[in-house]
Amino acid sequence: MSQDHRRGIVSVVLLAALAVMLWNPAASLAADPEGEWVGKVKGPDKKDVEVKLAMKNEAGTWKASLTDQTLGEVTLTDVKVTGNSISFKFQPEGVPYPATFAGIFDPEHDRLSGTFAVRGSSRFVKFKRISGGDIVVKEEEPKEPARIRHGYKFGLNGRLSQWAALHVVKDEVYNINAATKSTLNYDGAVKLYIQDGFCLYGRYYHGGQDFTDDPAVIGQWPELGISSGSYLKLDGWEVGVSGFFGNKLSKTSNFNPYLTAAAGQVSWELDRGSRGSDVVVLERNALEGTDLALSFGLGTEYDINQQLQLEFEVVWRYFLTEDDTVWPDVDNNWSNTHVWGLSFGATYGLF
Repeated sequence: MSQDHRRGIVSVVLLAALAVMLWNPAASLAADPEGEWVGKVKGPDKKDVEVKLAMKNEAGTWKASLTDQTLGEVTLTDVKVTGNSISFKFQPEGVPYPATFAGIFDPEHDRLSGTFAVRGSSRFVKFKRISGGDIVVKEEEPKEPARIRHGYKFGLNGRLSQWAALHVVKDEVYNINAATKSTLNYDGAVKLYIQDGFCLYGRYYHGGQDFTDDPAVIGQWPELGISSGSYLKLDGWEVGVSGFFGNKLSKTSNFNPYLTAAAGQVSWELDRGSRGSDVVVLERNALEGTDLALSFGLGTEYDINQQLQLEFEVVWRYFLTEDDTVWPDVDNNWSNTHVWGLSFGATYGLF
């Protein structure tokens, strides 16, 4: 046998071996999740409870039912099969809270896994097919899907907010904006959850700042009538975004941290006395206006149940109240306004 023939045979053998290594009969795909499935989930007493899931596709409309030894058979609602994602809801008779399921169908291994969630708690389950489908392949540990934190699209939010005064002082010279002090305010928002981990919101805030009673600071402008009883009104609205990353840190924790940013408009005025009194006039112009407002910060939610989350947030608020054309001496008289907003409130999911 010639050297060229031997090289040819070796090449064929190597190619055949490579083909055997790369060929995987498990790569055949199951058609869809239609059929019957059985799985085990941890019950309230920490014992495994067997549940059966039946899914059927009728002319493009999916129908399903769930059966276990305690609830019997329950018809599922909002059954959705999108690509390999599966979700549904159900509320057994006599149970006040609805439950949701979000899972993944693995067509390569003909396996279905997901998470049941109710009132902020969740249970992971793996299903094994018992009827229907084209193939059954070897078992592998499935990847647990992301926990659903917001089982709704719209939510209402209300908060109390302590606005801590943040002063920018040059050479120990205090202007009017640096004479304010911390004040309790409130705000409300409507939230739209584009995804479970991302939401848009529109917020209205009723805010302001009181003034210090330090005579060395507040006594600098006697001709303007500014005193410790004066008030800087800061009312406005903003549109913002929040991105949640609780599932990245811990799927089991009820804490759900987020980053947030917003922009909007503030209507402000400096009142001689309490809110709504006469506006202070500086250099023949009333200290009032409507200007841009920005905020950036972070916070966290805490799940009470599937519909209600407590919220704690810290943001930097920046109000562009400065106008160096109307009030030129910004270092000594009037400039932009900064506060730290420390908020505590709650969000309630509507639908």
